[in-house]
Amino acid sequence: MSGEALLKTPALASVGGAQSDRGITTPDIWSTKLNVHLYERTFLKEITNNDWENEAKGPGDTVFIREMPTIPVRRHVPGSAMKRDRVKYTSLALKIDLTASFCLELDDVEVLQSDMKLQRDFMNGAAKDMDVFMGADILGTVYASAGTTFTLTTPDSDEYFQAYMRCLKILGEAKVDVEDLSNLWSVASFDAFYLMGIGAQTKANEMGFGQSTVATGKVNSHIAGIRTYFSNQLASVTGSTQILVGTKRAITWAMQMDKKIETLRNPDEPGDIIRGQCLYGYKVVKPAELICINCKFGTLPT
Repeated sequence: MSGEALLKTPALASVGGAQSDRGITTPDIWSTKLNVHLYERTFLKEITNNDWENEAKGPGDTVFIREMPTIPVRRHVPGSAMKRDRVKYTSLALKIDLTASFCLELDDVEVLQSDMKLQRDFMNGAAKDMDVFMGADILGTVYASAGTTFTLTTPDSDEYFQAYMRCLKILGEAKVDVEDLSNLWSVASFDAFYLMGIGAQTKANEMGFGQSTVATGKVNSHIAGIRTYFSNQLASVTGSTQILVGTKRAITWAMQMDKKIETLRNPDEPGDIIRGQCLYGYKVVKPAELICINCKFGTLPT
């Protein structure tokens, strides 16, 4: 077609997904590479146990967890009658009735035009997002069941470090073996991360490492020997962050249906529906082994 004929060609009406230039339609180009999506880190396996997961048989089941009673022990005087005690179990109810789900529509035209394996990408992303959802659910609620809660108001780095030592004292008094640190954990905020990176307590002799973190510029993952994870998912109540310190015995978590994802045809228009759901439950079963530090940080750099 000559240039003159091209100029006389009527322009096409603009349509979604295309550009119009003197009658020549130029399709949009959609990259086949997704931009990086940042997910919250989740720590469910690191901070909970799954001791009763296999005992649940069906959706909505309640597992009654019996607790070992304290057996009365007395001094017996030979020749005298022994006092008899009747000991009963107490129990906690673990109900598996919480859901995390999603449902997406994906039409055939979108799949064709984008030239991407959307279903695979969306399924992988959905599975990660469900983990994030469950992690936020647990971290945002279990603080209310902690056996001990104490408050820190605008702590400096030394005071924050000392709060962890106080947690070790509390756990030791609750008969937790604080010399064995393998089962201890904490989830703290990034305000705490900042404090632990600038304070005097980061000296090597106090942190138990051969090199000061002030010199390296890195915050070690152990605070007072307690394995610490940093998260944005902790509950915030009236401006205070609910930082958690506990043992793996404190919280039990059970998943009855592990992220079941399926694809089916959309009955209303050409395309697919991708949907998924998981079924889970959790319970603080050892409140004495879970501590909440109600921490109101001061003004920190943003």
